[in-house]
Amino acid sequence: MKKLIRKDLKIRKIVKQLEQKRLFLKALLMNTSIAANVKLDVQNKLSKLPRNSSKTRVVNRCVITGRGNGVFQLYNLSRIQIKHLALNGDLPGLKKFSW
Repeated sequence: MKKLIRKDLKIRKIVKQLEQKRLFLKALLMNTSIAANVKLDVQNKLSKLPRNSSKTRVVNRCVITGRGNGVFQLYNLSRIQIKHLALNGDLPGLKKFSW
């Protein structure tokens, strides 16, 4: 699981580094007053950026297990880890509820 966590951190780092450049190139593409040949050059530059520089490649993962499904964004923990930590009393404000 540590491999998935490291991979996620690496992708997040790349996204952060190239976010401004990617936004600038996309803004140029959306501009209607730019010539077609310039847009083609901008499109080529955008396609040469790494795949992992896109925000859609970032996956919310549990910081403990690396699980990708059922992750609560408030805690960055999976539902299973939240249950275990809440039952042990390690998460303040959470307790088991039954009716």
